[in-house]
Amino acid sequence: MSTNQFIDSFKKYIPGGVRKALRKNFSFVDYNIHQRQKANPFYGDANEMIFPGSPATLGIFMDNYQYHKSYIAACRSLKVSYKLLDMFTPDWQTAVADSKCDAFLVWPSVGVSLWKDMVDDKVRILSEELGKVVFPTVKEIWLYENKNRTQDWLRANNIPQPRTWLFFDKKAALKFSETCDLPIIYKTNLGSTASGVKVFRDRKELKDFVGKAFTKGFVPSGHHPLDKNWGRVYLQEHMGDVEEWRMIRIGDSFFGYRKERVGEFHSGSHKWSWLDPGKELLDFTRMVTEKGNFRSMDVDIFRTKEGALFVNELQTVFGATTPKEMLMIDGVEGRYVYQNGQWVFEVGNFSDNQCSNMRIDYLVTQVLGKKLNGHGN
Repeated sequence: MSTNQFIDSFKKYIPGGVRKALRKNFSFVDYNIHQRQKANPFYGDANEMIFPGSPATLGIFMDNYQYHKSYIAACRSLKVSYKLLDMFTPDWQTAVADSKCDAFLVWPSVGVSLWKDMVDDKVRILSEELGKVVFPTVKEIWLYENKNRTQDWLRANNIPQPRTWLFFDKKAALKFSETCDLPIIYKTNLGSTASGVKVFRDRKELKDFVGKAFTKGFVPSGHHPLDKNWGRVYLQEHMGDVEEWRMIRIGDSFFGYRKERVGEFHSGSHKWSWLDPGKELLDFTRMVTEKGNFRSMDVDIFRTKEGALFVNELQTVFGATTPKEMLMIDGVEGRYVYQNGQWVFEVGNFSDNQCSNMRIDYLVTQVLGKKLNGHGN
């Protein structure tokens, strides 16, 4: 019996508190990968599928946590040929050249910080040195799950965001923690669904944590015990009673819904309200995505009671399972498009396979200039 099979057999007998303690001290990355593989309906299938008459062949880089399965599902749904590639292998460049793919799809691996660093490096080589078409773009992937880069990019482009302080010096961070307004939020550089977020209301706890961040480091929930956030402190103002909207742009289609708070956080709450986001939020999302030339981007936006808008996070790929529909108005699913200076609501199902049908449609028709299902150039 393998280690993963042993865990599968006995995990139901292990109390939740014991499981949490074990995860803090032992790596379960291999087991996490095993679980994700079991949940991938395409795992073990052939590494390529060729459809007669397909307008292009797309290379799909595999993600250890299997999020690339949405690209596979979308390609099969749209009858677009694909080949699976592995960025984790030493000969990945040879595999890219031999594949003769027209473009390459990436869902960045972020289960471990080293994986994300590797993806960022190789995607840049793939695009800038090998001259390959990559989707999402290098910039979108570079910003993904990197709060350090995101806050600097927003600041450089004069886009409103909550006040943020990023420290790489222990003395400066401790000095700031002595006088900053409380409560205040700490965030790890990498970490989704609030797994790397802490709210500090007590000054001594904040100072103790800042000291720890520059000595022992901090491991977000569910991360490898060696994958520590160390030597940096990212603090963000606590904005209190604000709405948070998930606004999305895929190609030239726009979506949005309001994320509802559970406890301290909106992120990871799996609670939402389908409401018409309205012109102001749509305009703001279009402004942000136009500045970055983003065509696959979730813009999480805070809206204060006074109506001020602030970007909380940018994510080029995102979970689109709870909810599955990205925009519904009065029970009708659809999207917004910007036409002749006005926002037009179009009825339809546009969110299949975690929005990857739309990503592939845009990549094939707008980036590659091919026809897909009767659409495109």
